[in-house]
Amino acid sequence: MLKKNLFNLFVIFIILLLFSLGSWQLKRLSWKTNLIANISNSFNSSPIQISANIKEFDKIKFNGTIIGEPISVYKLGVNGSYGFDIYYPLLVKDKNIMIKAGWSPKIIKEIKGFQNNKYDFEGVVFNFQKKNLFTPENHEKEFYYFINSKVLSKKYNKQFSNFYLHETGSVFKSLNLYKNNNIKIRNNHLQYALTWYSLCFIILVAFIIYRKKNEVRQH
Repeated sequence: MLKKNLFNLFVIFIILLLFSLGSWQLKRLSWKTNLIANISNSFNSSPIQISANIKEFDKIKFNGTIIGEPISVYKLGVNGSYGFDIYYPLLVKDKNIMIKAGWSPKIIKEIKGFQNNKYDFEGVVFNFQKKNLFTPENHEKEFYYFINSKVLSKKYNKQFSNFYLHETGSVFKSLNLYKNNNIKIRNNHLQYALTWYSLCFIILVAFIIYRKKNEVRQH
């Protein structure tokens, strides 16, 4: 009897767990859908003047000076090809900010006449992504696997903001970089939710059939 009760409790726990996972994925679906909509609206909106109250996904315009050499950050291209996102350091008023100029199949080191010149920029604000468990450490000399304000401060010996700008203007047109202003973000949470709910339903039906068979045997 004890084993039977423990088995029933275990199955009920699994059913509730699978149902909870499905519901969690639906919440993630709603969050991801809103995120994609916000990013799309940002790229399609008119830029506003930079201010102290800017937040992620704001599209802003400003005058800034390129203050150093670019850095290349490893990133697979649209077709899975090997390449790099190219970032330049800017001085905007009294703040140091990185701007992503575009993607290149090769490392770019040259300033090409950009350094210490002022330009009118526009771009969308993004927070730096957190390094995950599968991202290598920055041991390469020629490029980086990830960047954040701490990495940038060490590289340029300056304090940097904890966000970067995805350039939507044409300042770096001469570099012939690939620019993707239609950022695609995976949104598979509906499929995940259906998977968890399906497993939950299958186990629930099997458990009900099992219970009914046991009741018939007992009678």
